[in-house]
This record gives sequence, C-alpha cells and structure tokens, in this order.
Amino acid sequence: MRIVMYSNRGPVRDHNEDALFAGGNIVAGCSMTAPLEVEAETARGCFAVIDGMGGYEGGELAARLVAASFLEAADAWRISAKAGEERIEAILQDTVRRITDAVAGNAGLSSMGAALAGLVFCGDGDGEEMLIFNCGDCRVYRCQTGYLEKLSHDHSVVQDLYDQGELDEEGMRTHPRKNIITACVSANPADLKVSFRELSRGQEKQRFFLCSDGVWEALSIDDLEACVASHSASEAADMLAQKLIALGEDCRDNVSFLIVET
Repeated sequence: MRIVMYSNRGPVRDHNEDALFAGGNIVAGCSMTAPLEVEAETARGCFAVIDGMGGYEGGELAARLVAASFLEAADAWRISAKAGEERIEAILQDTVRRITDAVAGNAGLSSMGAALAGLVFCGDGDGEEMLIFNCGDCRVYRCQTGYLEKLSHDHSVVQDLYDQGELDEEGMRTHPRKNIITACVSANPADLKVSFRELSRGQEKQRFFLCSDGVWEALSIDDLEACVASHSASEAADMLAQKLIALGEDCRDNVSFLIVET
C-alpha cells in the first residue's frame, strides 16, 4: 500500500490547524514543504484527514486529540466493517471526552472542535472490507480513470442545499455559507454525527483521495481531477500541492490531503 501525505498552513494562514493520521503515523502542527510518500507493510489500517477549529490553540489541539484517539486503535482493525463503525464511534466519543476535559481546564478553548473524514481497511482476512466515514466537511474520493467519485457525505449547509437540488458542486465551493458545518467533534456530544459507507475492497488496485475543506473549496472538481485522477500518486501530490500554494490569497485555509493506493 502506498500513501502520499501533505499538510500545509496555506498561503494566507500563519499556522496549521489540520492533522493527518495515516496507518499509525500522525502529522500535526507543521507546514510541509513537499508531499511525503511512504509504503505501508500491511493491507489493514485507518487513514484520516482532520480539520481543527477554534483558533490557533484550540483548533490545533482538537485535531491532535482526534489523531491521538485514532493512534490508540491503530492496530485494532482485524474486524468487520460493521464492527469498525462501532469502533470509530467509540474513538470519536473518547475524543469528545478529551476535548471536554481540555475546555474544563481552559475556558478560552470553548469553541474548539474538529471535522474529519477517513478510510479504514478492515476485515477478518487481508483487509478485504473498506469503511468510509466522515463528520463535518472533510471528504473522501475514489479515483477512477480521469474523474473523482465522492464517497463521503458532508455535514454542512451547502450539502443540504445540494441534496435539495439548489446547488451544484461548483456552487458548494463558492456559496457564502460554505464554511457552516452541521456536525463536528467538540465538547458538545450532540455535535457528533458520523456518516458511514461500507465498500467491498475487491482485487483490483484502487486509489483514494482524502482532503480537508481547504482543498476542495480552493480548487474546482475539474482542477482536482486533472491532478489526482490523471497522474501517478507522487506526481499528483506534487502537482496538487504546487497548484494550491500558487493560488495565493485565493487559497485562504489550511490545505491537507492523503492519497492512498492499494
């Protein structure tokens, strides 16, 4: 399994509140100068992009707490996809408790929280089941020949408008309320809503693209497809990272993504 990861504060922000979790590795609080490619020894594991919210201290801490909770379950995916759903719920509920404890010790962190999206390769055999999950508006795509298939379902105002037929994909990334999400991991348990999608892994090679909202809001789906669905994983990551940074003030958020190839 090949993984290419990238996380950067972006051209405008002065800090990075995003985090990445990739098969037991955490990337957080940094601004990478170039994507990093690694090989995974196992066909099983969890991968997630995490978008912290709540200002410099709160957002970065929230993203780290989510990643830390996943790290404790890094080797625990020899289970069915259905059991995987229960495990993810438990991981995120544990994070809610950690965030609640952090807020209790510092009232200035009261607005902290995180959105995330992820992919789990699980199963009783050799990672033969896949589980897509998300809370908020980070996304998971599957790369087909020349195009991206969105597998996750945002929890956001613009997703609701899209579902009602009032917006198209381009409208979602340009709408004035695009940043309003309807679920996140926070100190309020009622905010936690997780969407799941189970898939059969199959025998063919597949590529998945996970990204924060800073990525899909900055670039159109055509631009994303031109990079991610049309080149090798390493070439795609390099092109995408360069294109995002070159946007300058038109890329106003942190930008983080994972490309996972089986």
